[in-house]
Amino acid sequence: MYLKDVLFASELKSHEIRSMLSTLTKLLRENEYKDLAKEIEELSREHRDKLKDLVDSYIDSHYEDIEYDKTQADELIELVEKIISKLEEVSKRAKLGEG
Repeated sequence: MYLKDVLFASELKSHEIRSMLSTLTKLLRENEYKDLAKEIEELSREHRDKLKDLVDSYIDSHYEDIEYDKTQADELIELVEKIISKLEEVSKRAKLGEG
């Protein structure tokens, strides 16, 4: 939701994080922020499996009574914190014209 609300001003209809990161990468490239786009691509590639788990947990939580163990939850929380931190950095650097 951070990505959707802050970076896209809710114009994006998807809640799928991989799709939103892909859209962000495309927009960064279109606006000549190639280095920032590459950083987002690397983040997505590095955490591909966990991003899928994050999407699955989001969907499952809306339609099923699912339980996660603490380790799984901690890993996903850590990933979300890493993504938010990277997005804050990208946002700041883009506003400064870096990247």
